[in-house]
Amino acid sequence: MVTVITSDGNHYNYYITIAITFKNHASIHCLGSLLNKVTKKKKKKKKKEKVIYLN
Repeated sequence: MVTVITSDGNHYNYYITIAITFKNHASIHCLGSLLNKVTKKKKKKKKKEKVIYLN
């Protein structure tokens, strides 16, 4: 699960696969990198919620 906090302070929760469809290319690149890191570390027992700030 990815929590996206926009500049106006609204919180949006997305699954990573949905979140990477954002039109903001910088965000797609950032989330793509996060997705690669998350998938490589799948065997972790704790699920960390990612928080991304969009300006």
